[in-house]
Amino acid sequence: MQPVSKIFTFRIIHSTNHNETIRIIVDRLYEKYVTALLPTSQGDMQNMQGLMSFPYAFAAVDGCHLRLQCPMGVAARRDYWCFKQFYSIVLMAMVNGRGQFIWASAGMPGNCHDATLLQSTNIWPRLPALCSLAVENVGDIVIPGMILGDNAFPFTP
Repeated sequence: MQPVSKIFTFRIIHSTNHNETIRIIVDRLYEKYVTALLPTSQGDMQNMQGLMSFPYAFAAVDGCHLRLQCPMGVAARRDYWCFKQFYSIVLMAMVNGRGQFIWASAGMPGNCHDATLLQSTNIWPRLPALCSLAVENVGDIVIPGMILGDNAFPFTP
């Protein structure tokens, strides 16, 4: 008999189809509890900026490696081996000043760089419009809203 930690992951028995379970969770909860918090107006953006400890910032973004068993196939082993020396997929998330998720994406292979991952997501093309919701004029200077990230992310307009 296997120990409980080997049988259960996220309280789901391994024999359960994880992809289907995750798809159901995302389909039913993502819009209501995650993207509903994404700002859609200047008022939303000002409220979010007031929660951050950094001027003009409305969110922070980073990636996290979720450990998994060694995938089958030589290419998969290479793609999912991350710099932390284990096999993983990457969870990338954006949070507001309250620490609430406002956007998330998971499933990219562990060796994918954070900046590359962000640029391949559905939020990347929407970021300029999102940041423009928070534009503020300070004298003659126009300051857009900012998303904070570590040095893995390029400093871009």
